[in-house]
Amino acid sequence: MQARKSSTRERLLQVAEEQFARNGFAGTSFRELGAALGIANASITYHFPSKRKLYAAVLSRVAESVQRVTEDLGEDASDPVERIRLMVDRVAAWGEANPGYMQLIVRELMENPGRISRVRTLHLKSVLDALRLPIDQARQHGYLRDFDPGLFLLHLVGSISYFTIAVPTVGRITDSPDLDELRSRFRASLHHLVTACVNRSTVRGSSSGMR
Repeated sequence: MQARKSSTRERLLQVAEEQFARNGFAGTSFRELGAALGIANASITYHFPSKRKLYAAVLSRVAESVQRVTEDLGEDASDPVERIRLMVDRVAAWGEANPGYMQLIVRELMENPGRISRVRTLHLKSVLDALRLPIDQARQHGYLRDFDPGLFLLHLVGSISYFTIAVPTVGRITDSPDLDELRSRFRASLHHLVTACVNRSTVRGSSSGMR
């Protein structure tokens, strides 16, 4: 019986991820979720008493998924700047593997302002907190001292989210029929961004030291 309950809850979360990504928070209803799963609304409210709690559980899954991207970064790259580049690659690969999550992140950024005052847990904040670890480590080694980690990560996650969702359209706009090659170019542009930020910080740090 417990296994059956767990299975229903997991299926509900999977369908909810798809519905919230496609229709947003406001455009998703328990009635539609129940119809998609072939279960009554009462079965949904048994696991999640409100749509808000179901949505929070979905966002929590997104946060847990992306947080795994940062695991073992220190073991896979000892150089602090290379660790940031590795993090960028992992986030980009994670986005490609989870386009639905990318849609959810974009929708959350667009739709959350109306609900932000009532939300107790900011799941996207925990995502940024996990991703900023290699940046904080680089700052401890003297890099990126004049750098805003939070804004850089918002830029990074936003860029990857937008690109992942829009890659077929971007391919047409840029006359790039080979989407794998386009993804490779996009990752290269992210690396250029990291290099530019590191170089700018290094130059400014050297100039400050000369005064």
